[in-house]
Amino acid sequence: MSTMKAEVKEAYAKAAVEGINLCSTDSYAGLDLSWIPDEVLAVNQGCGSPLTDIEGGLRRGERVVDLGCGASLDVFLAARQVGAGGHVFGVDMTPQMLDIARRASEKVADHLGYANVTLREAVMEELPIESASIDTVISNCVINLSEDKRRVFSEIFRVLRPGGRFVIADVLAMNELPNYIRNDELLVSKCLGGALSIESFAAAVRETGFRGFSPLVQKSYGKVDNYELLSLTVTGYKPDPSRGQGLRFATLLGPCSSVVDELGNRFARGVCTEISEATAAVLQLPRYREYFFLSPTQRQIKGSAALGVAPEPGPCVYTGDFVNLVGPFTEVRDDDHHVFAVGRESEVCGKTMKVLATPLYKQLFAMLNRCQGEISARQVVCGPGTGCC
Repeated sequence: MSTMKAEVKEAYAKAAVEGINLCSTDSYAGLDLSWIPDEVLAVNQGCGSPLTDIEGGLRRGERVVDLGCGASLDVFLAARQVGAGGHVFGVDMTPQMLDIARRASEKVADHLGYANVTLREAVMEELPIESASIDTVISNCVINLSEDKRRVFSEIFRVLRPGGRFVIADVLAMNELPNYIRNDELLVSKCLGGALSIESFAAAVRETGFRGFSPLVQKSYGKVDNYELLSLTVTGYKPDPSRGQGLRFATLLGPCSSVVDELGNRFARGVCTEISEATAAVLQLPRYREYFFLSPTQRQIKGSAALGVAPEPGPCVYTGDFVNLVGPFTEVRDDDHHVFAVGRESEVCGKTMKVLATPLYKQLFAMLNRCQGEISARQVVCGPGTGCC
């Protein structure tokens, strides 16, 4: 075991024994947690919640794995969602956390009327789970703790069945963190120092083979020195080749003027484009299919395609807004000649921000306002070299 991993394990063992909170979230506010044992709630750690942020929720009968389950709040919530016909595996490397979870699991089973939870001591880089046996992998603020994140994603990919998904809540940085933060023992244990940039996280996910990588929920998670950190819940899918059979054409409906998907294909709005079965399988994933019309034959879409979103006329005002494309597209162009590349932060003016705040744009980006007080912004005419256009 590496020195850093041993330090993290020791920190969370101490948190379990002494009730220390290393990372916290308000994502469970409003949920009925009265049936969850108090000892679980007392040591719960997380930056978000994969279960409150998940699209469509877990389905009855699903098989689920929770990475770094700790005292297992998310495990128990998932156990209720999947029902008696489903099963939830909790994996954690800290015995003290698992001791709390195991004691609590008996009370949870009594409340639910069934036992469908298995808790295993292991590291997330070597999951004790059968390959292609899992429907959904969840985690809450633990992947940032790993020194080998690509190995973690590889293990997630291995255990998921074709078509399976992950829903990960984690701390990410708008830009790369410097070495002095990444190697600070306390900051790493508090889920700050090990945060990847959005660009690096997206690259690791896509290089593993996942598609449909995109954000679900974003919240500010504070700053370390001048580096902003976000709590992002993201999702991605293990492709299912059978999903693409019979589809050969795709038309981008909008609102983007053009996009590039994760396979490198470029699509222009309103243009019917011939695609491969592999591309069709990707474009049918939940976060892609909102933007496309797919067909087995070449068809022109007239009158029903979503239009672009044009900016307001007139000069621009900058008020501290920055955006970072997360996905699923690796490049997006709007109708005002802006080009947004995945992981590349861009400062935008107020007119562009209003465009990107519309629903089908907003769900593609992480957004941050850096203005810390009142400003007297002058109006400018955007153009090449001004930063926005």
